[in-house]
Amino acid sequence: MGASYHFEFRPGGLLRYQSNGKTYDNGRWVQTGTKVAIDMNDHYADYDGTIEGDSISGTAHNKPGASWTWSITRQA
Repeated sequence: MGASYHFEFRPGGLLRYQSNGKTYDNGRWVQTGTKVAIDMNDHYADYDGTIEGDSISGTAHNKPGASWTWSITRQA
């Protein structure tokens, strides 16, 4: 199991995210139809996903060259 994140998609394409008890405000996001692209920490990590109902899933990669799949589900 990988890292756990909490994403907050904010207006204007800003992304706040939390991981390991820390909060970061250096993310960006853009949505085109059902596609979402997320950039964290000036493209240190980039996520591409597809919205399906209350979930988004896709692939991601980072500058050191790692790649992985990911998914998130909307919290009430």
